[in-house]
Amino acid sequence: MHYTMMLWIVVLTATITISFGQLPRTCTLDKEVFDYECCPTTSSGVCGGLTRGSCVDISIVDQCADGNNDDSNYCMMQRFMQNRPGTDNTDFRYNWPTQIFQRVCQCNGNFGGYDCMSCTRGYTGDNCSEVAEPVVRRNILSLSDEEQQELVNIAQMIKSTTASGYVVPIKEPVTTDPSESFAEISLFDIFVSFHFNAIRDQEINNCDDTSIISNYCNETNPCPVPDFGHEGPTFLTWHRAYMLYVETELQRVTNNPRFGLPYWDWTDEDARDDIWDLMGKSDCGIFADPPDNTTSEAPIDGPFADWDAICTNPLEIICNAANQMCNPKQDLTKIQRCIGGTVGVQCRVESTLPSTIEVTESLTEAHYDNDPYGTDENNSGFRNVLEGYNYIVERDRDVCPDFVGGFRITELHNRVHIYIGGTMLDVPTASNDPIFFLHHCMIDRIYELWLDQFTDNELPSYEPSTFNYGVGPGHNIDEYLVPIFPLYTNRDMHKRATALGYTYNVPVTPSNGANNLNVLNGLIVSLGLLAVMLLI
Repeated sequence: MHYTMMLWIVVLTATITISFGQLPRTCTLDKEVFDYECCPTTSSGVCGGLTRGSCVDISIVDQCADGNNDDSNYCMMQRFMQNRPGTDNTDFRYNWPTQIFQRVCQCNGNFGGYDCMSCTRGYTGDNCSEVAEPVVRRNILSLSDEEQQELVNIAQMIKSTTASGYVVPIKEPVTTDPSESFAEISLFDIFVSFHFNAIRDQEINNCDDTSIISNYCNETNPCPVPDFGHEGPTFLTWHRAYMLYVETELQRVTNNPRFGLPYWDWTDEDARDDIWDLMGKSDCGIFADPPDNTTSEAPIDGPFADWDAICTNPLEIICNAANQMCNPKQDLTKIQRCIGGTVGVQCRVESTLPSTIEVTESLTEAHYDNDPYGTDENNSGFRNVLEGYNYIVERDRDVCPDFVGGFRITELHNRVHIYIGGTMLDVPTASNDPIFFLHHCMIDRIYELWLDQFTDNELPSYEPSTFNYGVGPGHNIDEYLVPIFPLYTNRDMHKRATALGYTYNVPVTPSNGANNLNVLNGLIVSLGLLAVMLLI
C-alpha cells in the first residue's frame, strides 16, 4: 500500500496487473459532464472489446425496500446512509457504487481492471490465460539496509507526487460538474482516503449534543454507525482487497510486476523493536525519558517526520457537515505516535505487543466467524479473534480503571494499533501512518496461515454464508466491498493468497496436510530502485 513494497525483479515474462485505483480519472474528471458511467473506450473497443468485456448496468437488490426488516442492524444503517441527517443527500457508499457509477465494465474470464485491459491478479499473458508466479511478501526486518532504504524512497515518491490516473470523491452527492465532486491527490493519500471513507462514521459517538448528528441519534435509537471494513465479517476480506490494491498500484508505478508488500512480524521479540529505527520514534511512551504510560502523543522522527496526515478532523465532517467529505488538501497535521505508552495497553497484565503464543492460539479456531458476527467477546470465530475482540488469554479485569468495567479487549490486531498510539489509535485516520500497511500485511499473513491449515475441500466458508440482516452493509458474502473499485465481493477475497497472485516467504506446515505456501526466494534477484518516476 505504501512505500514499503519490496523492489524485486525476476527474469520472466512481464505480468500485466489489474489496476485497482480509487476512481479512474478517465471516468470522472476527464468528462465535461459526469454521467455515472465507467465504460472506457479502449484501442480494442468499449471495455476492451467483445472478447474482453462489455458495459453493463449495475443491478443491486435493495434488501430493505419491503420494510420487513426495518429494525435490523443492516436496514437501520442503510436508512442512515440513504438520507444522512440534516440533508437530502445520499451517502456515496449507499448501495455501492450506484451513487457514483451505474454502468461499469463487466470483464470476461481472467481479464480485469476498470476497462478490462488488464489481467486479474494471478494471471498473465496476452489473453490472461497463463498462471503467473505469485509475488512474495517478506518480513521487512529481514531486508538489507539498502532494500529498506529503497522502500522509504518509494514511499516519499508516492506521497509527494500527484497520482495521474485516479481521483477521490470530495463531495456527495456527486454533481454533473466533475470538478466539484472529484480531486487529484498523491497515490499515498488516495490509500489514506480509501480507508478513511470505509470507517469515517466511527466518530459519530464523539459528536457533541448540539451537532446535527447528535440530534438525529437522539431520535434514532440505537444510532447507526456504518463501518464497511471493521467490526464484522468483512474485516479480513476487506483488508485483503485493500492490501492487494496497494500492492498492485505499487507494481504499476514501479513498473515491476514482482513487487511484494512487506510485513512487520511483531511477534519476533528479538527483532520487533528494530522497526522504530526504520519507521521513526516519538518522545512518548517507551521512548520517553523516563518511560511513561500516558495518553499523550508526540510527533515522530525519521523519514516520515514531515509527512502531512490528511482527513484528521473527522468530527467537523461527521457531526456538523453531514453531506461533506474529507478534503485531503485541508486540515493537515503531522503523524503522531506514543509507542507502548497508550492507556489500554499499559492497563494489561503486560504492556507488550502480541506474542507467537497468541497467534498460534488464534489459528485453532475452526470457523471463520460466528453469529452474531460482531465484536462480542464470546464470539470465538477466527475473524473476531484476530481482529482483537475475543480473549486469547485470561486477563485481570480490575487492572484498568480508566475503562468502563475495568477492562478493554485489545488483542492481536487491535492491540498493535493501541500500542503504537497517536495516528494509529484513531481508526479513520490510522492509514496516514506508513506502519499501518506493515501491520495489516502481517494480519493478512496470519489469515493466510489459518486458511492454509485446511485442504481445498475443507476450506471453511465465509460467514455468514448467506445474506444476514444482523451484519452491517458490505459485510454479507456477495456484497461489493466499499469503496473498492473495480468491484469485488467478500466471496472474491475469501480464498488462498496464491489464487490472488501472491504468497508469503515463511511456509506453514498444516496439521491436516494442506498445501504449503510456495516459496520463491530463490527466483528473486534484488536490483535496487528503478527509475520509478513513471506513471504515478
